[in-house]
Amino acid sequence: MTAQCWYPENLRSILEYGFPHYIERLSPAIWLDAQNYGSLSFNGSSVSAWASKSNGLVASQGTAAQQPLYVASAINGRPALQGYHAGVASQLSIPDSSLLDYTQFTSFSVIARVSDLAANEIVSAKYTATGNQFEHYHSVDSSDNIICQVSTDGTFTNRKTSFKSSLGLATPALIMGRYDGTNVIATLAGTDGGSTAASAVYNGTSPYTLFSRIGPSDPYAGYIGEHLFFTRLLSSSDRSVVYNYLKQKWGM
Repeated sequence: MTAQCWYPENLRSILEYGFPHYIERLSPAIWLDAQNYGSLSFNGSSVSAWASKSNGLVASQGTAAQQPLYVASAINGRPALQGYHAGVASQLSIPDSSLLDYTQFTSFSVIARVSDLAANEIVSAKYTATGNQFEHYHSVDSSDNIICQVSTDGTFTNRKTSFKSSLGLATPALIMGRYDGTNVIATLAGTDGGSTAASAVYNGTSPYTLFSRIGPSDPYAGYIGEHLFFTRLLSSSDRSVVYNYLKQKWGM
C-alpha cells in the first residue's frame, strides 16, 4: 500500500453516502472513535467503556486503575484515550464473539506515543498467553518498529511478523495491519513494511484488547484516537478510502 487512490466505484459511493457511511457499509467488526464523545463511559477522568460504532460491541475495563485516561487535546488537538499512566498498564477488552471470527483481517489505528517503555508495546491484540490462544497483535517494539504479528496455530512458537520502521514519540501516526491469507503486512503512514509468509492465522477465543494484551501485559504508553478492525481483507481501493478518511479527520 504505497499509493492512496480512489477508484471510480469508490468515488461514486462516497459522493452518494459520504465517508462515514461508506466505511459503515464496509462492515467493520469494531469501530472505536474517541471523537464520538457519546461512545465513552467515564469514571472521573478515566474511561471505563468505549462502545463500537458498529455491531454493538463494547470495550470495557472494570478495574479503575487499569482504565485509560481521556485526554481532550491529544492527537493534533483532537481527543484520544491514553494507556499506561501513573506507572500502571491500561486495558480495554471486548469478549470474544462470532462477530470477531476471521480467516483474514485488516486493522487501522490512529495513535501517538507519549513515552517509550523500551519494550514491546501492544496497541491492539487477540492474544492470551495461556491455553495457546495467541492470534494476532499490532504493536510498537523496543526498537520503535511498527509490528503486525500473527500465529498460525495459536502458539507463540509459530508466529509470523511484519516490521515497518520507525515511529518516534509525540508523532501522530496512522498504522495498519493486515493478513491476506498468505502474508502478514504492517503499514505506517501508508507505506508497507516487508510482507511475511504465513500459511494461516489462528482464530481462537481470546478477548480483543486495546492498550495491552491479556494480563494486562506489554502495555502501550500512548494515545489511541480511533481503531477499526475488519474480519476480512479490504481491497486496496477500500483501504485507501479508510486511510484517507482517517488521515483527513485526524489532521495528518
